[in-house]
Amino acid sequence: MATTTNVNVGNIIAGPCSSFEVDGNQVGGTSGGVTLERKMTYTDLEVDQIVAVLKQALSKDAVTVTTTLSEATLANLQIAFNITAAPVTGTAPANETLSIGVESAPIEHTLTFVGPCPAGTSGFTTRTITLHRAINMSTAKMDFVKDKEQGYQVQFTILPDLTQAAGSEYGTVVDAA
Repeated sequence: MATTTNVNVGNIIAGPCSSFEVDGNQVGGTSGGVTLERKMTYTDLEVDQIVAVLKQALSKDAVTVTTTLSEATLANLQIAFNITAAPVTGTAPANETLSIGVESAPIEHTLTFVGPCPAGTSGFTTRTITLHRAINMSTAKMDFVKDKEQGYQVQFTILPDLTQAAGSEYGTVVDAA
């Protein structure tokens, strides 16, 4: 007996993020992939008279992006360490300095990253994710290890931008040619 399926292999995708930007600036290579996660939490609504859950209500909606910035630049360290002031280039002697000080408020970023999209029958080749308000919530560290490349792991919490159109407060996912 023959088995028939409705699987479109063009819609099965794999591949790395080809571009990652923070505030419109390329951060270079990433390692370990780029993960966009949405976790919706529901609260059970119950009454004393019935032993079953009667209803569930959405009580939390959390969106995060996690990756490791592979290029150990001061600009990437600025993102990982949540530093407001950009690195400063000196002239005598030539140097670049990133000052680490007390930060009084979280720093919001816009994230844009690009990867492959399902080919299907659309002819599209790239998927672009744009997230309007991102705050790096990771514990940043800088390792100096002889047998491992240095990178900065970041985990951004995505906050809704209530100035955006309804339904795209977090951002957008666009498939295009």
